[in-house]
Amino acid sequence: MVKATKTFRLFVTVICLMACMTVTAFAASTDTSAIKDDFYFAQTEPAGPEGQESYYKLSVMFTDGKVDMDLFKFNSYVGTQEFTEGFLNYVPEEQKPVLRALLDEMAYYTEQMKTVGDAMQISKYPQAENNDIYTIFQTLWKDIIAQAGGKIVEGGTPAPVSNPKTGDPGIGVYVLLAASTLIAFTVLRKKKLAK
Repeated sequence: MVKATKTFRLFVTVICLMACMTVTAFAASTDTSAIKDDFYFAQTEPAGPEGQESYYKLSVMFTDGKVDMDLFKFNSYVGTQEFTEGFLNYVPEEQKPVLRALLDEMAYYTEQMKTVGDAMQISKYPQAENNDIYTIFQTLWKDIIAQAGGKIVEGGTPAPVSNPKTGDPGIGVYVLLAASTLIAFTVLRKKKLAK
Protein backbone atom coordinates (compact mmCIF):
# COMPACT_ATOMS: atom_id res chain seq x y z
CA MET A 1 0.00 0.00 0.00
CA VAL A 2 2.84 2.41 0.88
CA LYS A 3 4.56 1.62 -2.44
CA ALA A 4 1.35 2.40 -4.37
CA THR A 5 0.89 5.70 -2.49
CA LYS A 6 4.45 6.86 -3.26
CA THR A 7 4.05 5.92 -6.94
CA PHE A 8 0.72 7.74 -7.05
CA ARG A 9 2.29 10.88 -5.51
CA LEU A 10 5.08 10.76 -8.08
CA PHE A 11 2.57 10.36 -10.88
CA VAL A 12 0.49 13.33 -9.62
CA THR A 13 3.64 15.48 -9.34
CA VAL A 14 4.66 14.73 -12.93
CA ILE A 15 1.11 15.40 -14.18
CA CYS A 16 1.11 18.75 -12.33
CA LEU A 17 4.44 19.66 -13.94
CA MET A 18 3.03 18.77 -17.35
CA ALA A 19 -0.04 20.91 -16.68
CA CYS A 20 2.09 23.88 -15.64
CA MET A 21 4.22 23.57 -18.77
CA THR A 22 1.10 23.24 -20.91
CA VAL A 23 -0.36 26.44 -19.45
CA THR A 24 2.89 28.23 -20.32
CA ALA A 25 2.86 26.85 -23.84
CA PHE A 26 -0.77 27.87 -24.37
CA ALA A 27 -0.41 31.52 -23.30
CA ALA A 28 -2.00 34.28 -25.35
CA SER A 29 -0.44 35.21 -28.67
CA THR A 30 -0.90 37.74 -31.44
CA ASP A 31 -2.50 36.84 -34.76
CA THR A 32 -0.76 39.16 -37.24
CA SER A 33 -2.31 37.68 -40.40
CA ALA A 34 -4.56 40.74 -40.93
CA ILE A 35 -2.13 43.42 -39.69
CA LYS A 36 -2.03 46.54 -41.84
CA ASP A 37 1.51 47.86 -42.33
CA ASP A 38 1.76 51.32 -40.78
CA PHE A 39 3.05 53.20 -37.74
CA TYR A 40 0.93 52.93 -34.57
CA PHE A 41 1.16 54.23 -31.03
CA ALA A 42 -0.78 53.85 -27.81
CA GLN A 43 -0.32 55.54 -24.46
CA THR A 44 -1.68 55.48 -20.95
CA GLU A 45 -3.76 58.32 -19.56
CA PRO A 46 -1.51 61.12 -18.22
CA ALA A 47 -1.43 61.35 -14.41
CA GLY A 48 0.05 63.95 -12.09
CA PRO A 49 0.22 67.74 -11.84
CA GLU A 50 -0.43 69.80 -14.98
CA GLY A 51 2.68 70.18 -17.11
CA GLN A 52 4.35 67.29 -15.27
CA GLU A 53 1.94 64.49 -16.12
CA SER A 54 3.56 61.10 -16.47
CA TYR A 55 2.47 58.44 -18.94
CA TYR A 56 3.77 55.42 -20.88
CA LYS A 57 3.82 55.18 -24.64
CA LEU A 58 4.37 52.28 -27.03
CA SER A 59 5.23 53.01 -30.67
CA VAL A 60 5.28 50.23 -33.25
CA MET A 61 5.89 50.13 -37.01
CA PHE A 62 4.67 47.05 -38.86
CA THR A 63 6.39 46.12 -42.11
CA ASP A 64 5.20 43.00 -43.96
CA GLY A 65 3.15 42.12 -40.85
CA LYS A 66 6.23 42.11 -38.60
CA VAL A 67 7.47 44.59 -36.02
CA ASP A 68 10.19 46.90 -37.35
CA MET A 69 12.52 46.94 -34.33
CA ASP A 70 14.29 50.08 -35.54
CA LEU A 71 11.06 51.97 -34.86
CA PHE A 72 9.83 50.03 -31.81
CA LYS A 73 9.79 52.08 -28.62
CA PHE A 74 8.36 51.52 -25.14
CA ASN A 75 9.08 54.36 -22.78
CA SER A 76 7.82 56.68 -20.07
CA TYR A 77 7.31 60.43 -20.34
CA VAL A 78 7.02 63.27 -17.86
CA GLY A 79 5.17 66.10 -19.56
CA THR A 80 6.80 66.31 -22.98
CA GLN A 81 10.15 64.98 -21.72
CA GLU A 82 11.06 61.35 -22.45
CA PHE A 83 12.38 59.51 -19.39
CA THR A 84 15.93 58.42 -20.36
CA GLU A 85 19.23 57.56 -18.69
CA GLY A 86 20.16 61.24 -18.59
CA PHE A 87 17.04 61.97 -16.57
CA LEU A 88 18.59 60.10 -13.62
CA ASN A 89 21.17 62.90 -13.24
CA TYR A 90 18.40 65.28 -12.15
CA VAL A 91 16.57 63.23 -9.54
CA PRO A 92 17.37 62.88 -5.83
CA GLU A 93 19.63 59.94 -4.89
CA GLU A 94 16.89 58.15 -2.92
CA GLN A 95 14.68 58.02 -6.04
CA LYS A 96 17.38 56.71 -8.40
CA PRO A 97 17.03 52.97 -7.57
CA VAL A 98 13.30 53.00 -8.31
CA LEU A 99 13.75 54.92 -11.56
CA ARG A 100 16.73 52.75 -12.55
CA ALA A 101 14.55 49.66 -12.08
CA LEU A 102 11.87 51.26 -14.27
CA LEU A 103 14.36 51.93 -17.07
CA ASP A 104 15.77 48.41 -16.80
CA GLU A 105 12.32 46.81 -17.01
CA MET A 106 11.29 48.83 -20.07
CA ALA A 107 14.64 48.01 -21.73
CA TYR A 108 14.07 44.31 -20.98
CA TYR A 109 10.73 44.27 -22.83
CA THR A 110 12.25 46.08 -25.80
CA GLU A 111 15.17 43.63 -25.91
CA GLN A 112 12.80 40.64 -25.73
CA MET A 113 10.79 42.01 -28.65
CA LYS A 114 13.91 41.78 -30.83
CA THR A 115 13.90 37.99 -30.63
CA VAL A 116 10.27 37.15 -29.88
CA GLY A 117 8.43 39.72 -32.01
CA ASP A 118 5.18 39.31 -30.06
CA ALA A 119 4.61 41.14 -26.76
CA MET A 120 2.07 38.51 -25.72
CA GLN A 121 4.83 35.88 -25.74
CA ILE A 122 7.09 37.90 -23.40
CA SER A 123 7.03 37.03 -19.72
CA LYS A 124 7.29 39.56 -16.92
CA TYR A 125 10.72 41.05 -16.16
CA PRO A 126 12.29 38.68 -13.58
CA GLN A 127 13.38 41.51 -11.24
CA ALA A 128 10.06 43.39 -11.44
CA GLU A 129 8.76 44.55 -8.05
CA ASN A 130 5.13 44.25 -9.20
CA ASN A 131 3.01 43.76 -12.33
CA ASP A 132 2.47 47.47 -13.10
CA ILE A 133 4.88 48.01 -16.01
CA TYR A 134 4.27 44.55 -17.46
CA THR A 135 0.50 45.11 -17.41
CA ILE A 136 0.95 48.51 -19.07
CA PHE A 137 3.21 46.99 -21.76
CA GLN A 138 0.70 44.21 -22.51
CA THR A 139 -2.28 46.60 -22.50
CA LEU A 140 -0.62 49.06 -24.89
CA TRP A 141 0.36 46.18 -27.20
CA LYS A 142 -3.25 44.96 -27.30
CA ASP A 143 -4.39 48.49 -28.16
CA ILE A 144 -1.89 48.70 -31.03
CA ILE A 145 -2.86 45.27 -32.37
CA ALA A 146 -6.53 46.33 -32.38
CA GLN A 147 -5.62 49.54 -34.26
CA ALA A 148 -3.59 47.56 -36.82
CA GLY A 149 -6.38 45.06 -37.54
CA GLY A 150 -4.79 42.07 -35.80
CA LYS A 151 -6.15 40.16 -32.84
CA ILE A 152 -5.02 38.60 -29.60
CA VAL A 153 -5.61 34.86 -29.33
CA GLU A 154 -6.30 34.06 -25.67
CA GLY A 155 -5.50 30.46 -24.74
CA GLY A 156 -5.60 27.80 -27.43
CA THR A 157 -2.60 27.08 -29.57
CA PRO A 158 -0.63 30.27 -30.13
CA ALA A 159 0.46 31.39 -33.55
CA PRO A 160 3.99 30.15 -34.25
CA VAL A 161 6.60 32.63 -33.10
CA SER A 162 10.11 32.44 -34.43
CA ASN A 163 12.75 32.69 -31.71
CA PRO A 164 16.20 32.21 -33.20
CA LYS A 165 17.92 32.08 -29.79
CA THR A 166 15.87 29.28 -28.30
CA GLY A 167 13.95 27.87 -31.24
CA ASP A 168 10.21 27.35 -30.89
CA PRO A 169 9.70 23.64 -30.41
CA GLY A 170 6.14 23.99 -29.13
CA ILE A 171 4.35 21.89 -26.56
CA GLY A 172 5.67 18.59 -27.92
CA VAL A 173 9.00 19.14 -26.19
CA TYR A 174 7.26 19.84 -22.87
CA VAL A 175 5.24 16.65 -23.11
CA LEU A 176 8.34 14.69 -24.14
CA LEU A 177 10.31 16.05 -21.16
CA ALA A 178 7.49 15.28 -18.72
CA ALA A 179 7.06 11.76 -20.12
CA SER A 180 10.83 11.15 -19.94
CA THR A 181 10.86 12.32 -16.35
CA LEU A 182 8.00 9.97 -15.47
CA ILE A 183 9.76 7.02 -17.13
CA ALA A 184 13.05 7.83 -15.41
CA PHE A 185 11.37 8.03 -12.00
CA THR A 186 9.57 4.74 -12.63
CA VAL A 187 12.78 2.95 -13.71
CA LEU A 188 14.72 4.32 -10.74
CA ARG A 189 11.91 3.36 -8.38
CA LYS A 190 11.83 -0.22 -9.75
CA LYS A 191 15.62 -0.53 -9.37
CA LYS A 192 15.39 0.70 -5.79
CA LEU A 193 12.62 -1.77 -4.98
CA ALA A 194 14.56 -4.61 -6.61
CA LYS A 195 17.49 -4.10 -4.19
